Amino acid sequence: MKYLTEEFKEEHFKEWNKQYNWGIFSECGSGKTSLILDSYLPFAAQEGLTVLYLYNRKLLGNQLKNKYEHIYKNLKFMSYQELNMLIKNETINAYIPIEYDVLILDESHYFVMDASFSFETMYSWNYINECDSLKIFLTATPEPLKAIQHLMTRPLKTLREVDKMNNNIEKILLTIDDDVIKNQEEQFLKNSFNVVEWQNDVEKVKKSKKMFIELGYKSVAIISEYHKQSEITDIDIKHQLEHEYKDNEGNLLPNMNFDFLACTKAIDNGISMYSDKNTLSVHYGGVIDFTTLEQSRSRCREMKGSKVTILIKIPNRKHVVAKINHYEDELSWLKNHKEWYKKHGKENQPSYVYFEVDENNNSKLCINHMKLAYIEFFLNEYKYLYQNFDSIINGYIDVLSDKYPNKEIQVLNRSDAYNIDEVLERYIKNDDSVLLTEDQMKNLRLQLKNYKLDKQNPNRIPSLKTIRDEVKKSKKYTISAKRITENERKVTRWCIKRKET
Repeated sequence: MKYLTEEFKEEHFKEWNKQYNWGIFSECGSGKTSLILDSYLPFAAQEGLTVLYLYNRKLLGNQLKNKYEHIYKNLKFMSYQELNMLIKNETINAYIPIEYDVLILDESHYFVMDASFSFETMYSWNYINECDSLKIFLTATPEPLKAIQHLMTRPLKTLREVDKMNNNIEKILLTIDDDVIKNQEEQFLKNSFNVVEWQNDVEKVKKSKKMFIELGYKSVAIISEYHKQSEITDIDIKHQLEHEYKDNEGNLLPNMNFDFLACTKAIDNGISMYSDKNTLSVHYGGVIDFTTLEQSRSRCREMKGSKVTILIKIPNRKHVVAKINHYEDELSWLKNHKEWYKKHGKENQPSYVYFEVDENNNSKLCINHMKLAYIEFFLNEYKYLYQNFDSIINGYIDVLSDKYPNKEIQVLNRSDAYNIDEVLERYIKNDDSVLLTEDQMKNLRLQLKNYKLDKQNPNRIPSLKTIRDEVKKSKKYTISAKRITENERKVTRWCIKRKET
């Protein structure tokens, strides 16, 4: 990896002024935080500048406070969520009696991305936008921030764009099939990879954890501490991932003490996962969100040349159409209020519209521009894939080829959900050949039906011919029909035979 401390020196810091908002858009793991806190902060202290460092995740904030607040007297840390609450409760001026000279806005895609579930990102945005401070925006995924730069009181000047080549990605796998994902996870675990699965559904997190425990792997889970089922989190593992460990010579040590981790967005910021093994990063969301994809997959840091393979579940075309229709319906309020209310009822409002009440108890309709930007941003993402490609998978290939140039992208189909050798091994075991019983033949056909071997009739139970054609791919076995006498009558049985080596 290349690090920002090699690119920015004191002569650059001196050029940062209030004429612009400054954007440092740098790939995850390239040292944005270290640049500010280890290089820029000493300069700011020397210049007598006070600095407020704003962050998104509680975990990240605690790490930074413990490491830096006792070093720099001119430095204060605060989460965007804390800032929102202070503004909402009208206590911000009491808490921050002076305006800070410099605002560091870490993970600045936050304002738009978190607006999907938090209406309050607009509070911190409006406050920051009105501050006269020098502002430095940091993020590895600048697209959401750039979507609101027209709202800034100063022009945004980019000091550094993301280096698309500077990552530890080995290859990218795409599929539309859950069974393919589970099979790939098991295969990668067998090949001594760590596997990290990102989910939106806590019940699926629990199910995945249980599945791989039963298969004999050290399987753990982490979800938000605020979730009602937060007890499924493996606290010791969470604690390990919250810290970096070093040996006596200062070299980083692995902190991924597990085989399989199922988690939610609870750890997609502020955690660095280190392993000297390669990692499979699995994205199960089923929604189009390249920003979260990059933020989460990048939690798996490079260590001793370790690589990450990304496995993504692609949403189907029906889901994409539904999302486009939903977002367009939301935005139609802007064009014609009357028609929107006729459709949805006068008591309802679009998700980005709210009432504001003044001191005289007069109310007016207002727009939450962060929520509006979120809807417009994702509508454009969905429409690009839907309108420009004959399949959503081809759209993904286009976008991912741009975001991660020169990386191998492979589409996995239903046939990739199983290994024919492994299927047959369950029947032949350690023998050179085996004749299947009638029940075993039935079970084998039903098992292979799930893999839709018959392309013309995918839901049909496959015939021996279809199965034989599939077994031709096997490196170890053959299958054929044999007529034998059983209970004084002629019957057909299938024979699985080990190939001669």
